[in-house]
Amino acid sequence: MVAVLLSGAVAQAATNVVGVGDGGYSETGSWADAGAVAFDVVPGPSTVAPLPFLETFEVADGVATGPINGQNGWISVGGSADVQSGIVQTNSQALQMQNTQVSHDLSSEGSSMWLHFQARCTGIPDSTPTIPANTTLSFFVNTNLNLVVYSNTIPVELSVQVPTNAWIRFDIYCDYDDLYWDLSMDGTNVAAGLPLYSTNSQLASMAIGSGSSSPVYVDQIDVADTEQTASGLPDSDNDEIPDWWEQKYFGGVTNVVAGDPSGNDGLSYLETYITGISPTMFDPFVV
Repeated sequence: MVAVLLSGAVAQAATNVVGVGDGGYSETGSWADAGAVAFDVVPGPSTVAPLPFLETFEVADGVATGPINGQNGWISVGGSADVQSGIVQTNSQALQMQNTQVSHDLSSEGSSMWLHFQARCTGIPDSTPTIPANTTLSFFVNTNLNLVVYSNTIPVELSVQVPTNAWIRFDIYCDYDDLYWDLSMDGTNVAAGLPLYSTNSQLASMAIGSGSSSPVYVDQIDVADTEQTASGLPDSDNDEIPDWWEQKYFGGVTNVVAGDPSGNDGLSYLETYITGISPTMFDPFVV
């Protein structure tokens, strides 16, 4: 199972951080037969990395095959978490996890967060993860292989299924100012404008975990607090304006016609996005 959580509370233990995997994340930091990705505002035990944070698990970025523990600031606990070259999404290496948790501290003061990562699950989950009380957002794959997202603290099962033994790209946009998040799978938005699980306002750590003997693979983790366009962003209507921007300003990922005049006199919606100025009011663009 894959699940995602963004979390944070001053009292939260350092183990309650980010995870992607085949194991359910619990408030005590253990993993059942489910999976989770979690973000926590509490510093954990590993080296703090400022955003943007990119982990490719490649030799060129300082990672060798074998245990990930101690490499590039990663800390692993229990089971096995190994960089291997047999099953990869990009280039020549990726992380394989079984009955383990890995974590990495992150540093950010931004009010928005973009995350994308590649995951490959090899088994069908048989339980659901326990969600920590300080979670910011969460999603997981249930026993029917359907995505389940949290709207506030309420789990909502989607009709979207996740295949096994296939690489899937997940994209998350989290807005800490307006307290909502969006989720896309392989470039297609599957949930948008979901209220956050709690009112946490900052990202500080990441963990990835698997609580199953069926391997889960992870590759190309990219976390940023400014928009990163090089790897592409979900754009459901293919109008060159990403979903997160349309959702943030107009309440839906397809709610804007790119060439229409915006509320900023003389500019189209696409032009206001490109120049980074308000699409709803006069906001002059200064060269």
